[in-house]
Amino acid sequence: MASLWMELLKLDRVGIHDDFFALGGHSMLAVQMVSQLRKRAAIGIELRNLFSYPSLGALAAFVDSKKVASAHPNLVPIRSQGHLAPLFLIHPVGGEVQYAFDLARHLGADQPVYALAASGLVVGETPRASINEMATVYLDAIRHVQPTGPYTVAGWSLGGMIAYEIAHQLLAIGETINFVGMIDTGSSAFLRDQWNTKNVTEFDECKAFLSWITDQHADASGARQHPAHDELVTLAESGDIDAMFVVCQREALLPAHLDMALVKQIFAVHIAGAKAGVAYETPPITATVMLLTAGQHGAADATLGWGDLLGENLHVTRIGGSHMSIVKSPHIEKLAHAISSGIKRYSAHTELSYAD
Repeated sequence: MASLWMELLKLDRVGIHDDFFALGGHSMLAVQMVSQLRKRAAIGIELRNLFSYPSLGALAAFVDSKKVASAHPNLVPIRSQGHLAPLFLIHPVGGEVQYAFDLARHLGADQPVYALAASGLVVGETPRASINEMATVYLDAIRHVQPTGPYTVAGWSLGGMIAYEIAHQLLAIGETINFVGMIDTGSSAFLRDQWNTKNVTEFDECKAFLSWITDQHADASGARQHPAHDELVTLAESGDIDAMFVVCQREALLPAHLDMALVKQIFAVHIAGAKAGVAYETPPITATVMLLTAGQHGAADATLGWGDLLGENLHVTRIGGSHMSIVKSPHIEKLAHAISSGIKRYSAHTELSYAD
C-alpha cells in the first residue's frame, strides 16, 4: 500500500501516520488507489473505506481486521471528539466526501464532524433515486450517532438540498435543528430555469459526462482547451458515451489503468444525483437556513432560487470563488469560519419548527 501511495502521489516516501488527502490525494486519485489495490494485491476495499481511514496505518489495520467501516454504510466518521453537537456534512452530486475532510481541518477542535457518502459507490449498491430517499437513508445514519436533536446539518452543492430535506423530515417528527447550511446549492426551480435558459428539455447523460470529466481537473478552462475536447463534444452530441470513455482514457483525461467499471459506477451516482436534484419538489419549512454562495454564477437571483420559498428565513453569505473552488483554499478557510459562526449564532438564538 505504501508503494502504491508513493507512486500515485509522486512521493519518495510515506509514513504510517500520513493522511492520503493531506499528502495531496483527491477523489480521482482515491479511485485509482482503490482500483489498483484490487488489481495488484486483491485487496477489496471500497472508496468509502479510504474516507473513513485516510491514514496509511489506519487503512492497513482496517484491511487486516476486515471490520465494518462504521455503524451505517453511508456514515463516514471524520472527527468523533468534541463537546459541540456533531456537524453532519452531506456529499455533493458525485457522492464522495473529500470536501468534508478538507473543511473539518478548518473547524474548531471541539466540533465533531461526520460525513454522509452516497449509496452506489460500493460494488453491488444501487444509487438512490430521489432526494427524499437519500435524506431518509442518511437520517437513519445520523441517528446512529445522535439519537435525538437538536441537529446540525449542512452540505455542498446537491448535499445542501439533501441537508434541507433532512431538516424537513426531522422537523416533521417534532425534532429540533440548530443549523441548516447549504454551500452553493441551487434550488430545483433554479436548476430547471438554467435548463430552460439553455433550451434543454431533458437530462443528457453524455453532456453530463463531459461536464463531469471537466470537473475532475483542477484547471477546468485548461480541460476545455484540450485537443480532444472537440472530439468529446461531437461524441456527446451523437450520444456515444462508451466512445467518450475510450477517448478519455486514450488522452489521459482519465488514467489509462483505471478500472472503467468503477468509473462508470461512480458516474452512475453522479447521474442519479443530478436527476434527483432537478426533480425534487421542495417543501417549505419555517426555519432559518444559511446559504453560503460562491458568487460566480452570473445569475440575477443571488439566492439561487431559495428566496421565494424561504423569504426572511434565508440568510445569504457570499464566500467567493467558484462552485468548485468554494471548498478549496483560500476560500475554504472563510467558509469554515462562516459555518462555525452560523452554528454558534443559530444554536443560541434560533429554534426551527416544521411548517405544513
